[in-house]
Amino acid sequence: VIFVWLPGGAPHMETYDMKPDAPAEYRGIFQPIRTNVPELQVCELLPLHAKCADRYTIIRSVAHTFADHGGGHKRFLTGYAPKEPTGFVVDNPMCGSVVAKHREHFKTGLPNYVALVDGGRQGLDTFSFGTAYLDKGTAPFFVVGNPAQPGFKVENIGLAPEMTNRLEDRATLLGGMDRLRRDVDQSGLMDSMDRFSQQAFDILTSPRAAEAFDLSRESNQTRDRYGRHAFGHRALMARRLVEAGSSFVTVVMENPGGPMPTYGTYNWDSHAVNCHIFDDARWRLPFYDQAVTALVEDLYARGLDKKVLLVVTGEFGRTPRLSVQ
Repeated sequence: VIFVWLPGGAPHMETYDMKPDAPAEYRGIFQPIRTNVPELQVCELLPLHAKCADRYTIIRSVAHTFADHGGGHKRFLTGYAPKEPTGFVVDNPMCGSVVAKHREHFKTGLPNYVALVDGGRQGLDTFSFGTAYLDKGTAPFFVVGNPAQPGFKVENIGLAPEMTNRLEDRATLLGGMDRLRRDVDQSGLMDSMDRFSQQAFDILTSPRAAEAFDLSRESNQTRDRYGRHAFGHRALMARRLVEAGSSFVTVVMENPGGPMPTYGTYNWDSHAVNCHIFDDARWRLPFYDQAVTALVEDLYARGLDKKVLLVVTGEFGRTPRLSVQ
């Protein structure tokens, strides 16, 4: 599963649910455009979506009754009505943790559950990503920061530079990893570690993990197609991870990176108190359009559509009637 999370709630009537025949206070200012699927229209700000609409499905039947971000997060991410309608601490585990628990026996050298987030947003209770009553080993492996920025590094993958500097070449490094594993296994130390520590050890010493997270292995053409921004490179990393063996990858798309315009807001929380919803959409949606459609098309091109479920959603949309309150 690749789970693209749009916290704050993307406005559905400025994306996939245009109301061109409704009164002005309902339909907004943007126009619908045709897609390559008859009768399906999307917002004019999503031209790349229009070209590949035959490769995704719009689900219009998902709803809940929570008007609070926290309640919406918990209801949507766990599948259960939360005991507390506000806040982000879950009393049932996030779906990614459930997947991690059921697939804990899969040993691929990669985390079963990964979450790609902005810096400072890696807390379990930032987006209701908590494990609740499941063990801590089901928590996501957080990849923090903008993968499109120069110098970006995935923490806790591979050995520290001061260790690698002692080795003559890559072959020596890999051989040292193998010997380290054999020594640890023979000592019985692995048995004494809890599952969370074992998982961390596996990831740290796994060349496969280091390779899966390494976007430099992708061509410039592919990286350009996804977009040289946080949305695009996180989506690309998610594809690499599921292709390499991760079971559930959450891609949090808040700020695409770079300078944010003064009329915009940090994530999709585009209420009038935070920003001008239409101006924010004009800035944000092109990044989103590029990243999501590149991911859709890449999954198909690689035959991954047969085994990868891509979900793109937020916790809610917007009220039907335009308001300045």
